[in-house]
Amino acid sequence: MLARLLTPFLSKANILTHLKLLLILSPACLLLSLPPLPLTSFDSLLLLTTFLLLLTLPLLLLFLTPPLPPSPLILISKIKKSTFLKVLGSDPIPGRYIRGCENDRREAKRRWEATKRWRADEKIDSILQNPHPNFPLIKKYYPHFYSGTSKSGSIIYYEICGQINVPALKENNISVKDLIWHYVYMTEYCFNILTDDDDRRTCTVFDVAGVSPSDLSGIVLEFLKATSTTMQEHYPERSEVILVINSPGWFYLIWNIVKQFINERTLKKVRICSTSGTFKGLEEFIEPEEIPIEYGGKKSIEGKGVRYWSEEEMGFRGWVRERTGDIPEPVE
Repeated sequence: MLARLLTPFLSKANILTHLKLLLILSPACLLLSLPPLPLTSFDSLLLLTTFLLLLTLPLLLLFLTPPLPPSPLILISKIKKSTFLKVLGSDPIPGRYIRGCENDRREAKRRWEATKRWRADEKIDSILQNPHPNFPLIKKYYPHFYSGTSKSGSIIYYEICGQINVPALKENNISVKDLIWHYVYMTEYCFNILTDDDDRRTCTVFDVAGVSPSDLSGIVLEFLKATSTTMQEHYPERSEVILVINSPGWFYLIWNIVKQFINERTLKKVRICSTSGTFKGLEEFIEPEEIPIEYGGKKSIEGKGVRYWSEEEMGFRGWVRERTGDIPEPVE
C-alpha cells in the first residue's frame, strides 16, 4: 500500500522537483526553528546576509537545472506515422508498383521515382483543380463514360471506339495533347474522387463496333500510343480486366498492331468478344443490372442512356462545371 502511494513521487523528475522545493524551504525552516537570541546590529546583518544567500542558491539551482528529457517511448507515441517514416528516411513503394514488377523491388522503386518526377513536372497533383473548357467537346466527339461497378467492385469504364469523330475534334482545334491531358484528368478523377483506394481497379470495356482498319492511323494511333504508355508507366495494376466487345472477324488484324503498345502483364487481362458473345463476356464480370441496355443488360437512367446520365458522369460533369463555369447539358 505504501509503495503504491509513493510510486508517483519516485520518478527522477519528481524526485528532482521535490529536492528543489526542499532546498528552497529549508533555510526558512531553519531560521524559524532558532530560538530568539540577543543580537547586535552586526550579528543581525550577518544572519540576514547568510539567510539570503541560502535562499538564493536553491533558486538559482531551480532555474538553471535543465529538465530531464522525456522518455523516448513518449516521443515516438507523439509522432505521426508519416512523420515517423520521414524521420527514418523511408519512402515506401506502393504495392501496385511491386506487383506490377513481379516483386522486383529495385525496378518498382525506379518506376515509382519516375512517376513522382512525372507528377511533379506535369503538376498532376493539382490537375483536378484546373478549369477544363474542352470537356463538353471532347465528351461529345470522343464517347467514353463511367457507369457502375463490376462484381468485384472495380469501376466500369466504357469507350465507344467506333463513334470517335476525328474530323469534328480537328475542326474544334482539339489536339492530341488536349486529348492526352483530358485522359489524365479523367483518370485522376476516377482514382481520387470516384475512389480513394490505392488498390481499386477498373473494368474497361472497349466497344469496337463500326471500327475499320483505316481508323487506326494519325491522331487515333498517336493518342493510343500515348495513353497506353501513360497508364502502364504511371498507373500500374489499375486494371482488373479489359473487355473488347462487338469485335468483327477481321479485328485481329488491328489487334496485332495495338498489342505492340501493351505490356505482357496487361495483355493477359484482355478478353476479345464477338458481337454475339458480347453480353456473355460482360456478364462474366458485371451483373446484368449494371450492364447498359444497349449491350443486353438492364441498366438505363429513367429511359435515357448511361453515357451522359450515369451517377458517375453526372458527378463528373458537376465537378468540371464548378471549376470551369457554365457547361451545357449534353444532348444525345
